[in-house]
Amino acid sequence: MPNFVIKFHPDFFKDFKKFNSKEIKEVSKKIKEIKKNPWKKHLHVTNKCYTMRFKNFRIVYYVKDKEIWFLTLQKRKKVYEHYLKRFNEVLKIIKE
Repeated sequence: MPNFVIKFHPDFFKDFKKFNSKEIKEVSKKIKEIKKNPWKKHLHVTNKCYTMRFKNFRIVYYVKDKEIWFLTLQKRKKVYEHYLKRFNEVLKIIKE
């Protein structure tokens, strides 16, 4: 099993403002779970972005080689608007 490096989109931590400390701990557990097996449920738009459910929220992340980029953490209705923009920004960061 590959050893993944965890990276975050610069705005990912802004998404945390919606949560209390208990929920942040739960999100941290989800991140650890994703690190163990990132290939859970991929998005239909791209086969390199994946999603994990957390209550009424979704964590969207991108897997490239041995890196996992966490893109967004939003309510289900908004997550798909935000992730695409952040995904494109991460692609620019990677190419630099």
